[in-house]
Amino acid sequence: MSVFDCKNADVLSPHRDCDHRINLKPGTAPPHGSLYNMSVNELQVLRKYLHDQLEKELNPDIKPPATVPVLFAKNLSGGLRFCVDYRGLNAITIKNRYSLPLMQETLSRLSKAKCYTKLDIISAFNHIRIAEGQDMMTAFNTRYGLFETLVMPFGLSNAPATFQSHINEVIRPFLDIFCTYYIDDILTYSDDLTSDRTHVNVVLDALSKAKLHCDKKKFEFEVQEVTYLGKIISTTDVKTDPQKVQCIVNWTPPHCLKDVQGFLGF
Repeated sequence: MSVFDCKNADVLSPHRDCDHRINLKPGTAPPHGSLYNMSVNELQVLRKYLHDQLEKELNPDIKPPATVPVLFAKNLSGGLRFCVDYRGLNAITIKNRYSLPLMQETLSRLSKAKCYTKLDIISAFNHIRIAEGQDMMTAFNTRYGLFETLVMPFGLSNAPATFQSHINEVIRPFLDIFCTYYIDDILTYSDDLTSDRTHVNVVLDALSKAKLHCDKKKFEFEVQEVTYLGKIISTTDVKTDPQKVQCIVNWTPPHCLKDVQGFLGF
């Protein structure tokens, strides 16, 4: 099925009505930031990232009036995750107040089902193009030159709202009937296996028509227990995922005011 074809997930999407628009507050302009220091290892990772993304989503032929720096953050596996520091741009961006689903309302509906299938969209944000004429506002500066991104990157303050609005349009016909979503995580819920297979096919067909692709490795098909929104949902119960609270469980009990402040993040 084409929706699970990872190669197609790298194809640059055309401009559409769902393109991401960056609307700035009146009287403001995109900020400029200087380069951050990077280690030899970080520069090697940066060079590889730029090489891999040039044919997919980056444009190096630019002369922007302002650029922002890049940096790396460690991911859960210990590797380095490329990040663009859009904090300055976000500070002057008019916020999109598109609402995310209410977690408790969603969990209440899911707990009544008997069968679940979970889908994860590959590079969800990268399926959304930056609106025509606004690519330059995403410009960033690196040791190896200036680049702008042609697709919606992580880090822009309105990116989650833009994608949430798009996926809502894709699955609106069956939303809260047998399907729900939270940004790029989609879950079908059914009363029996036969119904679930029908529901999954309907959702996959809708995703395929929208040129969205799912990760086969994260595909959970017809299960009676699923981890979703930080909870473990089953046909009989909804409970907190132990991994989400393990750091608190392992925390050394505070013995003084300083320990309490440390626990609270002061």
